[in-house]
Amino acid sequence: MRLTLLGTGDARQVPVYGCECAACGLARTDASL
Repeated sequence: MRLTLLGTGDARQVPVYGCECAACGLARTDASL
């Protein structure tokens, strides 16, 4: 079975809610990202 979930992402893609990766952490501290 394959599912496609539509409309589940945010507009800018980062930061992802609850994500602790380096890219999301940087996006939280730098508004230009």
